[in-house]
Amino acid sequence: LGGRATPGGPSEADAGRAWLIAQGVPAGAIRIEDRSRHTLENLRLCRAVFPAPAGPVVLVTSRVHIARSGRMAAGLGLACQVCAAEPRRYAALRPLRLLLEAFLIHWYVVGSRFADLTGNAAMRARIR
Repeated sequence: LGGRATPGGPSEADAGRAWLIAQGVPAGAIRIEDRSRHTLENLRLCRAVFPAPAGPVVLVTSRVHIARSGRMAAGLGLACQVCAAEPRRYAALRPLRLLLEAFLIHWYVVGSRFADLTGNAAMRARIR
């Protein structure tokens, strides 16, 4: 899953597919979603590409991004385990990124609660 991080570069989904193929996964067994522009859209499109997974689902993302990705996936009703993409911890070296992730988690949780409390169907549809 994942769109283009840089214009003209490969999508995150394409990079993941290339890695899986290099590890011996048959290309025909891989489906991708590469149109999304941000995490919430990525997970919403995931439901369309993988409406009824045949087995366990693992969401692989950066360690810094695990908490927000897991929270959003659960909010969208996606049953999955989260897994760090990096082999070691480095989050402590990126305090500004951690602060941004904390803010975005807060935004998502507060937005979800606000949509519920106010009965705002349009907002609820956008984040669920």
